[in-house]
Order: sequence, then structure tokens, then C-alpha cells
Amino acid sequence: MVINYMYTFQGYSDAANKMLTPCEVAVKCALPSIRAMIANELTERYNLKQVDAAKLLDISQPAISLYQTKLRGAALNLEKDPDIAALVSNHADYLVKGAVTQKEKLGSFCGICKTLRAKGLLCKIHKAFEPAINIETCRFCQTADQCPLTPETALRKLISHYATDLLE
Repeated sequence: MVINYMYTFQGYSDAANKMLTPCEVAVKCALPSIRAMIANELTERYNLKQVDAAKLLDISQPAISLYQTKLRGAALNLEKDPDIAALVSNHADYLVKGAVTQKEKLGSFCGICKTLRAKGLLCKIHKAFEPAINIETCRFCQTADQCPLTPETALRKLISHYATDLLE
């Protein structure tokens, strides 16, 4: 199962002194899977065209196509988890209704991520990249009130990661 995530953290092993936070694992592995679920919800339940779903998610139509063909967002299979499925369904409702604030949409999306972290769904992936972590006793994600990585820091790290990819 860990092999599926190896491409996601290319070059990580070269940075021996870096600590991989749970939020970084979520950004690389979980968020694409969540977006894929939301995209499917929008196109299947609401019968939206890919281009319309893309506008609601603020991503491109080809990204929706990649999610639906499981070429992107397939790192984690979250669809069978009833709590995650319910949160994704609620988030899709928010997007379609459009009557909620940006802060409410952000809170809804972050709630999905916090739930999957609290349920320990990222622990084995995190362990694969941080072997020193004892996932039997860690409980960081289950007890953390707030994400240790601010949205601004996460965005900077993500931009830095992709900028490096583009330069190579």
C-alpha cells in the first residue's frame, strides 16, 4: 500500500533532518482523494458536467476527469468510511447551494481532513515516511485541536514542492 504514496514524496528521503507533519501527509495523499470524492458527488448526485463541477471546486475540468478515471486522487480509498462520505456529501451540498460563506466552505473542507486524521486514517502512511513514529502510541492527530501547519505555511510548502518539480 505504501508504494502508492512513494511518488508523492519524491526527494523526501534526501532531507534527513526534515520532519513530515501530519498536515503535509494530508496535503499530499488525503486532499486529492477528498477532492475526487467531492468531484464524483457533484457529477453523479447533482448531475453536473465536469466543467461545472470544476468551477465549484476551483480546479480545471481535466483535473475532474483525472479524478473520475482514478488517475488522480486514488492514494486513499475513503469512500467506504461512512463519516467521511457524509462530510463529503455535506460539502458538496455547500458548493451546490452557494449560499454559504467562504469561511463556512473552508471549515467544511477542513472538517473532512480533521476527521480522517482523528480516525487515524493517515497513520500508516505517515509511519512509512517517518519510521521513528510509533503509531500505536502517537495519538497526535486524535488529540490535536488545531492543525500544526497553518494554511499559509501549507500553501507555501505546496508551491515550493511544485515549483521544484517544474524546475527539474
